[in-house]
Amino acid sequence: MPRKKLERSVDFPYHITARANNRENFPGALEDVWKIFSSELLLQHLCHSIRIHAFVLMPNHFHLLMSSPTRSIDLVMKEFLGSSTRILNTRTRRSGRIFGGKYFWSIIKQPDYYAHALRYVYQNPLKARLSESVSEYPFTTYGGLMGSVHLPFPMYEPAGPLGRLVPADPEKRDIWLNSAFGSKEREAIRRGLRKTEFRLSVDRTTRKPIGISI
Repeated sequence: MPRKKLERSVDFPYHITARANNRENFPGALEDVWKIFSSELLLQHLCHSIRIHAFVLMPNHFHLLMSSPTRSIDLVMKEFLGSSTRILNTRTRRSGRIFGGKYFWSIIKQPDYYAHALRYVYQNPLKARLSESVSEYPFTTYGGLMGSVHLPFPMYEPAGPLGRLVPADPEKRDIWLNSAFGSKEREAIRRGLRKTEFRLSVDRTTRKPIGISI
């Protein structure tokens, strides 16, 4: 399948995900992988002003919501994945690929889709049964988003209409982030995030998204 043509945007964020090679776990302790990835995200922020909306590290893949107002995300991700691979290989005394092929991306342009993507990203550990609540999983930017944990890089929350459906109050935001999707909703979002622009399939009769409530 040919690689999707990158739509570069200075206004809208992207959902980005990449998986470890052969769907195996990342080499080394996940805590160490988290520190390496966090340091590399900080470097991209300092050098190229990327804005990190959310980052969740799973044992064999990650989810990243980010915007890059000054540089193409292709260049950002090439440096991020390449440098992370070199450091991980050095630390674990191995060689070869860390990531299993290309990363996937989807641009997000609408407030309701942004809200769905944010919840979807943070609920990945719950779906994998790695934690019972969003706050319990240690390898996420949740604490930074809620203002309870200091991260090496600043968290970014979109101003204006894009973030209007994300609760501003920390307690309400916590409840909202932990509000589970139904299986059909989660599948609809998963499929939508595989598209160049995050979209949900729409019923032609009702003109409403299929499988999810907005």
